[in-house]
Amino acid sequence: MTTSAPIVDCRTDAAAGGHSPASRGSAPYYQHGLVTIYLSPAEELLESLPACDLLLTDPPYPDYEKGWEIPDVSWVLGNIRAKKKLIFWPCLLAPPLPAPKAEHIWEKPNGRSAHWYEKIYGYGSVQARSKIYRVAAILPNYSQYAAECVNHPCQKPLKLIRKLIQETAPTCITDCFMGSGTTLVAAKEAGIPCIGIDSREEYCEQAAKRLSQEQLNLAQNGKASDAAGRMQKEDENARK
Repeated sequence: MTTSAPIVDCRTDAAAGGHSPASRGSAPYYQHGLVTIYLSPAEELLESLPACDLLLTDPPYPDYEKGWEIPDVSWVLGNIRAKKKLIFWPCLLAPPLPAPKAEHIWEKPNGRSAHWYEKIYGYGSVQARSKIYRVAAILPNYSQYAAECVNHPCQKPLKLIRKLIQETAPTCITDCFMGSGTTLVAAKEAGIPCIGIDSREEYCEQAAKRLSQEQLNLAQNGKASDAAGRMQKEDENARK
């Protein structure tokens, strides 16, 4: 029987208020198995952040007003050490970094916002061709995503993130603007080490809960499979 890796969980008790000493900065906010979450502005971790195979991230858009403090996104993206980079970006703005190698379109067939598509820019050793990904956006009361939707205004569909990871086949992933944690969930499903970073504790908490639920589902599915296997073996023995 395999033993799961211990969970490092530095989340603050909401009733206590404030941050625990290890909840912000270089110490993990949450860590389990292949996934690590840091509660910190990404720019403060750049020196200590290990190089990765793929940077897959959806940064705060400069033209999107949600009351967020917008960092120097291009500077952060440019200084993340990664062999490949896939970056979500608004359709009407210039690329966040110069000379992209690929310019993909994420078309939202159910889009009801001002723009029915967004761009995904590729840098580094990504394939030098552009594609169109037609995947429905996550919208409130949209039944297709009822089980997936969380409280984040810019949540990306798990189906789309899975596809991007599958096509780039990374050995490790970083998401420096983690948001709802979809990149981490997809990476965990694929068995790929992943680091997520966000400066807002509510999003780190939300992502940690999603990952914990994934772990619970895996454990429950494993128990169900073990039980089914035992029943099948007992049935076979009974037939002998």
